[in-house]
Amino acid sequence: MSDKIRGILLNSILGDALCTAIDGLSKGKILSDYKEINNYIEPLLNRKTIDKWRKGGLYSSISQFMIISSFSLTKPRKYTDMFMEMIERSISTYSDKYSIFRHTGTAEREFIKTMQKRSQAVRYFDRPCTRVVPIVFPLSFSEESADSYFRKTADIMGRFTSDEFTISGAMILLEFLAGSIKTSAASNNLINRAIDAAESVSRYIKKNTHIVFDHQLNPDKLLAHSKSYYDIFCELNNEDQKDKAELKIIDNLNRYLKDPVKRATVNHPLAIIPYAFYIVRHLRKNPKDILFNIAYEGGSSAPLASVAGAVTGSLYGTSFTPEVLIENLVNKKKVLSIIGSITEKRISSKIMEGFIKSEIALTQKEHEEFHARSKLKKETPKKNSRKKEKEALLTKHVVESWTKLDKAKWKKLKKNIDLYNKK
Repeated sequence: MSDKIRGILLNSILGDALCTAIDGLSKGKILSDYKEINNYIEPLLNRKTIDKWRKGGLYSSISQFMIISSFSLTKPRKYTDMFMEMIERSISTYSDKYSIFRHTGTAEREFIKTMQKRSQAVRYFDRPCTRVVPIVFPLSFSEESADSYFRKTADIMGRFTSDEFTISGAMILLEFLAGSIKTSAASNNLINRAIDAAESVSRYIKKNTHIVFDHQLNPDKLLAHSKSYYDIFCELNNEDQKDKAELKIIDNLNRYLKDPVKRATVNHPLAIIPYAFYIVRHLRKNPKDILFNIAYEGGSSAPLASVAGAVTGSLYGTSFTPEVLIENLVNKKKVLSIIGSITEKRISSKIMEGFIKSEIALTQKEHEEFHARSKLKKETPKKNSRKKEKEALLTKHVVESWTKLDKAKWKKLKKNIDLYNKK
């Protein structure tokens, strides 16, 4: 059981860290730029697109919020209150635009703005957002009643969005993960178990409309959206071809959209969640390849990989977690230590404070490296420059290395600049 909890957290973070650097890029560009993805990568950008650069191997706000959610469960105070207190502490400690949180989506940004109280008029966000769904993953670690699961999920999701697709999708995932932690069922009936989870959530909503109303949600709409997940899982259950499965997901989603989509990797829970389940089942014979395959999908690959990572972890624990992703993860020691503390339920205030401080440093470092790379793209070294000028150029753009891979890249860059100036 503890290894499955560790697997859910670790695989979700690794999926986020692998795909955040290329999140938002098209499938075609990724396929053309990378012949093989078997480690962390960084987008190959030119001067016009350098603004999209992100640090390879560094997780985003998806994992940051999930870790804070994990901390919040270990304290005797009310879960949501503890979560909000930690967010306030993070914001007050680091006053960047979106505090310590990296590469946030719209729902996350609106939530942070609300917490920062930048404006008297707070926008009430009601759009779908898969990025916030992993926040509830840690709830699956605690054995609680259905009432408790629903109340906590609705309460915490409601801080980010009132969208029923997001809330019902989070509830179904939570139901699935909680069940997987307790059982040892094989992955070949994965979709069947997703169907069972969707049915269970629908039954709960039917029987407890008063609780749904208490959280300012529409029971009929929430039930209808839960049924949408049930319907698409049923359609995917006997589908063996991945392309056809994606088309079924797209068709199911387009019933609810004014502007039809053409891929299952849009940032919508009704696309991302079923697609994540299908990919995990589709690659059940090669679980180590799941996250690397998702990196090729393009679109909102970070939340897709985070959800698929959690599902994979709930099935196999850490048995098939790619070692190369663990080894090259930015902030590896701190992350592994935190996961161990969460698994063993020994979170202290000191550990929480240490996490926030480390995240401040990581966010600052990424900003520094981004600015250095932006300048380096715009400035080409002049021919026949003097030795002092070359040293000054290198010094100007040096950012403290993050991994051994970065050191190797920087040495290669230095060598190229030296060769260029000798011509």
